[in-house]
Amino acid sequence: MVNRKLLISGIFSFIPLLTYSYTLFSISSHGEFILPLDARLRGMGSTSLAQTSNLSSLNPASVSFIDKTTFSLTCLPEFLLCKDTEGEIRLSKVKFTNVGIAFPLVWGFSSGTSFSQKVDMNFEIYGKWKIGGEEYILEIEREGDINSLDAFLTKRIGKFALGMKFVYNFGSTVEKQTIDFANDEYTDAVDTLRDKYKGYNYDFGFLYDRGRFGLGGFFSDKTDVKKGLTLPRRFGFGMHYIIGKTEFAMDCINQDDKLLAGIGVEHRFGRKSIRGGYCYRPFCFREIVEHTISLGYGLQFFKKDAMIDIGVELCSRNGDELEEKVIRTSVTFRGIEKWEKRK
Repeated sequence: MVNRKLLISGIFSFIPLLTYSYTLFSISSHGEFILPLDARLRGMGSTSLAQTSNLSSLNPASVSFIDKTTFSLTCLPEFLLCKDTEGEIRLSKVKFTNVGIAFPLVWGFSSGTSFSQKVDMNFEIYGKWKIGGEEYILEIEREGDINSLDAFLTKRIGKFALGMKFVYNFGSTVEKQTIDFANDEYTDAVDTLRDKYKGYNYDFGFLYDRGRFGLGGFFSDKTDVKKGLTLPRRFGFGMHYIIGKTEFAMDCINQDDKLLAGIGVEHRFGRKSIRGGYCYRPFCFREIVEHTISLGYGLQFFKKDAMIDIGVELCSRNGDELEEKVIRTSVTFRGIEKWEKRK
């Protein structure tokens, strides 16, 4: 039998020779770090830190400004055009990135819980190779992700709020490596590698909101979820300003010593809203930069007790010899109970 270690040793040096599916940037890395933002925030350039009454903001203090029980659900369909030196391929995938519920309590407190997909670790590569004149097909497939289950508690004092969130990170992956020789004299090989991830951390945030002007910030410490894999430390500040029926927002976030920046705008007319924005996002686990232009639309209905938000992001990713174009759509449904605020 051919030495399998010899066959595998050069795989990641020759990634461009392979055909593939889903994002190229998950290959030979820990995957894609996902911002747990809803369609409204994505439509505004992924700005969230100074936004009030939002369950998917990176700032836990945002929840303090809800005045009724609120539910939120977000899904994220993506369409990708992946290119390397050998060609291109078109792919699609749907992610359910965030679901949460929050409750206003007495004495200015609010609490709730949410579930988010944090790191998408899926990829598949496939190609034909030769070693010693013998042809074989190599396929490597990884399925899995890292999720987070959050519980938050916030306190509002007038126009100022503080928030704390306990974050339990968990997940697993299954990676299957298959070698299929054209020559029956050689033995095919199949290996399955399984990993589990687990860890927890706390997020802290503040938000000062005067109605037309708001300022917010957050801090999230790094988290070891497996030996050799640490989710990065993140902290940042954001602001928003409202002129008439138009809101402007800006965020700056440091994650793993890389700066994420976003700007956004929203204009409201009646029960409808239109949005736009831009986001500059470096990836956490590889030297890759994503530039995103976003658009969005929101509609209130059922006497303003529910809202549906739709966002569209046009993304360009570049790194090494790889390039991806992404059309990312997002849809969020938010429901608000009809009960009055609790006394």
